[in-house]
Amino acid sequence: MAQTRRFGAALAVLALIVGVAALAAVLLAGPGSRMGWWSFRTGLTVVLAWAAYGGIAALVLALIALLTGGRRGIAAFALLLGLGALLPPLLFRRTAQSVPPIHDISTDTDNPPAFVAVVDRRQDASNPVEYGGPEIAAQQHKAYPDVQPVTLADPPAR
Repeated sequence: MAQTRRFGAALAVLALIVGVAALAAVLLAGPGSRMGWWSFRTGLTVVLAWAAYGGIAALVLALIALLTGGRRGIAAFALLLGLGALLPPLLFRRTAQSVPPIHDISTDTDNPPAFVAVVDRRQDASNPVEYGGPEIAAQQHKAYPDVQPVTLADPPAR
């Protein structure tokens, strides 16, 4: 019995470490791409995916620790960390699967405004600076029907 509790206590600590690492990955996925540690795509796919796997591992380890009589407080906290690491990637994935995979949303799909100032900075970008045309416009209208041009009486400078 004492050996089982020691095992559970070790699992609780391991779950805590894995949960902290997984939650740190979630919190660093975006800022890491902003700071140039990895690309936007890597942060959004690889880092968040591994954070989710870490969250699952922390959850499983914490549950086993709780069942084996390990340190309940540490195991419960690790359980929360695991959930905290797992939920954001799952919610991002659910949202991504509910909308079309387009990167440019325009208020005017018939005559979309062209990118000007950022063209030089996007030479090696994985997606084009040109609007995708009628096929993308149709997907956008279906997914985002409320995005429409707004015409104002004010002059552009205002």
